[in-house]
Amino acid sequence: MIKKILIVMAYRAFTLVLATTSFCSENDPVQPPSRPILPSSDFEILPFETLKLIAMHARIKDGIVLTEVSRTFNKALQNDPEVLENYARRIPGNEFHSFPLKKQEEDSAIYSQRTSAFLKGLINHLRYPTCEPLMYFNPTKPVAVSGDGKTMVGTFSFPIPTPQGESEIGDIIGVLSPSGLHKFAPENYQAQGLGVDYSGSFIIGTMHPNGQVTKALFRNMETGNLTRLKDLETNSEPRAISTWQGKTIIAGIAYPNGPNPSPRAVQWTLEQGSNLQTLALVGTSSNQINSEANGISLDGTTMVGTSQDATDGNKLKAFVMSNQKGFCLLGTLKDDVESEAKGISAHGDIVVGNSYKFGTEGEFDEPNSRAFRWLKVPENLLNEYKTDPNITIAAGGIMSSLGMLPGYTDSYATAISANGRIIGFCADKQNKFQAFIWDQTIGGMQSIDSLIKEFLTEDITFVTADSINANGTIILLKGTFTTPEGPSIRIFRIYFPRFDVLEAQGINVLKVTPVLSDQIK
Repeated sequence: MIKKILIVMAYRAFTLVLATTSFCSENDPVQPPSRPILPSSDFEILPFETLKLIAMHARIKDGIVLTEVSRTFNKALQNDPEVLENYARRIPGNEFHSFPLKKQEEDSAIYSQRTSAFLKGLINHLRYPTCEPLMYFNPTKPVAVSGDGKTMVGTFSFPIPTPQGESEIGDIIGVLSPSGLHKFAPENYQAQGLGVDYSGSFIIGTMHPNGQVTKALFRNMETGNLTRLKDLETNSEPRAISTWQGKTIIAGIAYPNGPNPSPRAVQWTLEQGSNLQTLALVGTSSNQINSEANGISLDGTTMVGTSQDATDGNKLKAFVMSNQKGFCLLGTLKDDVESEAKGISAHGDIVVGNSYKFGTEGEFDEPNSRAFRWLKVPENLLNEYKTDPNITIAAGGIMSSLGMLPGYTDSYATAISANGRIIGFCADKQNKFQAFIWDQTIGGMQSIDSLIKEFLTEDITFVTADSINANGTIILLKGTFTTPEGPSIRIFRIYFPRFDVLEAQGINVLKVTPVLSDQIK
């Protein structure tokens, strides 16, 4: 199977082997997708027609030798230079966005070298994972990546002087995007970045003067306008954002006034092109005084979070709330008592979160947390799962455990891509952590360390995975490593090729390990 071969090739020890080439003839048909794919190109590495063009131009069938690919690509580009540029643009995180055009009076040999370097980088990027540190972001603060994978948001921290002549740590919102590095904060306030919409156009975060209340904020990156979001007269915090059909919808929490206030799940709605802003409570009732909204679907129709269950001693339970079905509690995995929902797929059909044997608060000697996936299922199929002891049926779907990495006792899901790739981390009772990725196409739960270790030049342990883009190719995560001064931690950005997407479109890019020749003609 192409999937297994590609995973072994790109995710395990990499040995260069001479490939025997077998190229397509002009009449050798490229088969259409073997199963349905999402119609929106936002969720595909490449559209099928573009892949077909590339496969026919490059004669890709049983293997690839880069020199041959380079020659055929060059020949194809003379007739259709947009093929490769479109190809590059569909790979999030790819720096090879523009095919190099020949400069006036540029030597042909130099231009040929630039073209070859472009092609080599592009083809490598399709096949191999990459990892780079994000030096500016404070690794103790939240980070987020936009749906298109091009914009990262977090917090920059730096020392600031105090009136007493000492110094303390100051925080401002940091944004890393294709247009460069951006730093901003309201005047005289500290701030941190918490989220970003699909296109990187809108940022959410919080601001607060030292020791005082925290306020939710929203920034339009194009205009630079910074808006303070409405609240319930005290602390508020946005946690997820969706921009869809002229509206921006933000999920989060707000605290009402009064003694010992509890958080309430809220939804902010902003009309684009106007100053209209509304705030609404969600997932709460008179009997549910504690709730949090943690995620929102890409189309803004479905929200997930945690709310007290008045029918079960006010224990915390994961909830899903949609425009179609309203508010529903998801329950827990078998024998557990509490749960929380952390993220949701593009159209609300998959929810991820954590189920707790003893509860969401406190430390326990025994295993407590299990990451779960809730999947919407057609009503006529739900009966098939009623006898499965490992499945919880609730709200028109099924909840199941994601499993556990070997040697660990607890697992935590933190985020999900628009198309269902899940990230999180596992922990043991000695405070050892290991980031994971869960995907059916790579065999369920896998340690991110094991998938990318062979491609790293440093000894890095990835401890938590925090954010993932829409098609699951870009992941932001925390990694620990040792320096001469001692242990250190940093935010990293990892790019994973989506071999499964290629296979779903009926394209067998290669079946053997390719030769990477430096002599590209």
